[in-house]
Amino acid sequence: MKRYLLTIVVMLAVFGVSAQTAATRGKKKVEEPDTMPFKDRLSFRTNAVDWALSTANIGAEFDISNSVYNRYTVGAVLKYNPKSKGTLVPKYVYDLFEAKVEARKYWRTDKNPRTGKQNPHSRYWRAYYAGVWFDYMDINLKLSQTGRKGKAYGIGGEFGYNIPMYAFKKSSLDVEFGVSLGLEYAKYDVYKYSKFKAITNKDGEYIPYSNFDNLGGIHNVDYTQEMVDQYMKQHPDAKRGTEDMLRDEDFVMEHNIKSKAWHIIPFPVPQDLKLAFVYRFRSISQKYKRLDFKRIEALQTARAKYTQVQAEKKRESQQRKVDKKKRMLFVRDSISRAKIEKEKQMNLVKDSLRQVKLQKAEEARAEAEARAKEKAIQAQADKEEAIYRANEKERIKEVRQQEAAQKEMEKQKKVDMKKQEAADKRKRKEEEAAERAKVKAEFDEFKKKEQAELDALRKANQAEDEKNKAAIKATEDQAKAKAKEKEAEAKATKKAAEQELADKTKAAKAKAKEEAAEAAKSEAANKAAKAKAENNSKKAKEDAKKAEAEAKAKAKAEAEAKKKAEAEAKKAEAAAKKAEAEAKKKAEAEAKAKAKAEKSKK
Repeated sequence: MKRYLLTIVVMLAVFGVSAQTAATRGKKKVEEPDTMPFKDRLSFRTNAVDWALSTANIGAEFDISNSVYNRYTVGAVLKYNPKSKGTLVPKYVYDLFEAKVEARKYWRTDKNPRTGKQNPHSRYWRAYYAGVWFDYMDINLKLSQTGRKGKAYGIGGEFGYNIPMYAFKKSSLDVEFGVSLGLEYAKYDVYKYSKFKAITNKDGEYIPYSNFDNLGGIHNVDYTQEMVDQYMKQHPDAKRGTEDMLRDEDFVMEHNIKSKAWHIIPFPVPQDLKLAFVYRFRSISQKYKRLDFKRIEALQTARAKYTQVQAEKKRESQQRKVDKKKRMLFVRDSISRAKIEKEKQMNLVKDSLRQVKLQKAEEARAEAEARAKEKAIQAQADKEEAIYRANEKERIKEVRQQEAAQKEMEKQKKVDMKKQEAADKRKRKEEEAAERAKVKAEFDEFKKKEQAELDALRKANQAEDEKNKAAIKATEDQAKAKAKEKEAEAKATKKAAEQELADKTKAAKAKAKEEAAEAAKSEAANKAAKAKAENNSKKAKEDAKKAEAEAKAKAKAEAEAKKKAEAEAKKAEAAAKKAEAEAKKKAEAEAKAKAKAEKSKK
């Protein structure tokens, strides 16, 4: 069996090679055009990786030139993963809308674009590309308890390659592998889902309850019948009969935890991983292959000219350096000659300075001898002056001893005078103390007399105060007695008025009875009698009230009289105290005046 299979494979290979050779022999060399039609410049693609993530996507790409030598394209991509709808809260969320534009450059590795030579290890079926992109993205991503929802703008680069997969009659299907990285300028909210209680009616509709919470009908406490009643009052257009069908249910709500404003994400973000299927009207195996040799030759010619110009510039630069070096050597020789001349002049100057130094040394020696002689003369003069100063010191010492003895004598005289003055002072103090004791005894005797007079005056004032108090008390007693009498009169008047009122009431009642007995005679007379009785009772009550008011007025007058008497008594007491104080001050002033007079006499 294996032999049969091997034989069939070999035959097919030989047949295919021979058929290809025959086809090649039969073909004539046809000159290919330098341009391609509009549809061959267009391609469409979709990424299988995004479809695996349940994200619908489609892209379009267009060559910027119709030349077969063109390597540059522009394109756009749209991605959309709509928000899922349902009653269950999703554990994971991936909602996306993205729009992207991009620009690419394609190249191949089978030939060197500069030289046109074949590379030894080429991948001739691959068309590599590199490019840049810019996108806008609206995303909602939740892979844990918290999610992120926001918008972003991005820019970055991409790299990959295309290979042919399947060829149709007038089109082809290619495969693209690649990756995109870039920076994102984004803002987003961090959120999570939480469970709350909500109120529904019998139809399962959530009833908004904004009076108890600001969350639009969602709150975290149980509903009470009082709340339901209040809701029904505030919403009279609600269905009647639903208040008995209201019930609590769990309600899951999304709420934000924190927000982040527009910012640049500080690291490259993997934007795309590509395993895409590309539909082209011309296969990738037939595009981006041909080389524009004329352009390459022009570039090589321009490069050769540039190299020649650079070599000429380099040669000129080297020549300038040589000329500069020669000039520097000439300048260096000139400087060396100038240095030699300068050294000769310096030697001459040094000889002149040496002669000047010898002359100065001779002058210094003569000056030193003159200074030595002058010092000897000065030493002799200093010696004589020292002898004179010693003699002068002895004389000054004797004079100072005489002055010290004289000062000691004067000091002794001063001490004797101070002792005599102290004895005289002590004697005067003793005499003054005796005189002071005598004056004090006289002053004490005067003070005792004055105190006796003050005591007598105080007793007289106290007796007068007691008399005044007795008079005030008698006045108060009289006022109280009058008040009691007036109160008794008021009570008696009130009692008499009440008795009179009672008598009149009894009389009226008796009269009313009599009139009632005579009711058959005239009902009108009965009503008149009753009215008369009521008038009499009202009059009696008014009299009683007047009497009571008079009694209150009398009591008030007595109270005012009492207050007035107390005020007069207080005034009298204050006047007595004032008189006592003035008398005391007067007595003290007289005593001081007497003491002063006696002292002045003494």
